[in-house]
This record gives sequence, C-alpha cells and structure tokens, in this order.
Amino acid sequence: MQRWVDAVRAGTNVDGPDVRDGYAATAVCAAAIESLCTGERVVVDLEGGWGSGER
Repeated sequence: MQRWVDAVRAGTNVDGPDVRDGYAATAVCAAAIESLCTGERVVVDLEGGWGSGER
C-alpha cells in the first residue's frame, strides 16, 4: 500500500494490482460466501460483469 501511496504522491506510474484485480477479489469472495451459505459450488464469471474483458 505504501508503494502505491508514494507513486501517487510522486506522480509516477502506479504499478501492481489495479481495479480489475479488486473486482476479481470481490467476485471470488462473494462466490465463497454464497458457497458457504448454500453448500454448493459457485462459478465465478469474471468476464460477465466486466464488459469486454479487454485489459
């Protein structure tokens, strides 16, 4: 986190995880909670909620 803050303050390229990585982590966590509650396997579709899927 500190590396990101330092890069933003310096106005340099911010490398590392981006918004899509956060989206993926959130989708996986939501699927894990659903699976825990239902006892069933849950498919995580990262392209379906993100539009074109271009990176």
